[in-house]
Amino acid sequence: MRTLQAVNVLSDHASKNRYVNQVKNGLGGDGSMIFESWFWKRELAGLISELEAWGPRHIRDFKEDFWHGESGFRVERSFFHSAMAVRRLIDSNKVTDRITGKSFSLEAYRARAQGPHTGRSILGSVDILEWFEMNNAERINMSPYKLASEILHSFTLEFLANEAETDIDSILVASERNQFVRAVAIPRTTWVDLLCSIVDDRVEGMTIEATANGGEPKVQIY
Repeated sequence: MRTLQAVNVLSDHASKNRYVNQVKNGLGGDGSMIFESWFWKRELAGLISELEAWGPRHIRDFKEDFWHGESGFRVERSFFHSAMAVRRLIDSNKVTDRITGKSFSLEAYRARAQGPHTGRSILGSVDILEWFEMNNAERINMSPYKLASEILHSFTLEFLANEAETDIDSILVASERNQFVRAVAIPRTTWVDLLCSIVDDRVEGMTIEATANGGEPKVQIY
């Protein structure tokens, strides 16, 4: 139901025409696509459907081993594309502070190794049980922007399925910067809920205030 709601928001004919007409009429400055967030949010809506629908149970359609080949590529692609869209929207000031200011409490696992110790690990292919302390979880807080960045720059990305192996519970990800520090488990529901909130988010305005010491201005998006 969550996915259908997100898609229905984007499928509103009047809203879609308003977005498209604004771009066609030159109201988007240089006419670039990111002037209107609708295009990227439409992309997110489709990715939400993929992330909610895809799971190990689909692998039998490809007649291959668990999480290999086409199946692994498709779900990995959905995570990467959605992370890229989130970063693009936030960087373009198309997401309100109400969303970007959120903090997610996630489980993190310290890295055992202080550097690559096999040929495979240099290429980003690691045994997560050997590489990370999977029996010793800690809690860390991450913002939506940092979550998207961790996925985009992932050195390690593994899918963790539920016990019945019918759905993805979470993804275990460590960016290249953090690969020798820790990995983070991002629940699929947490990521999908964030994507839905971004799709439904509406930016009404932005204020920019100069700082007294001449530093970076304070930007508020509401």
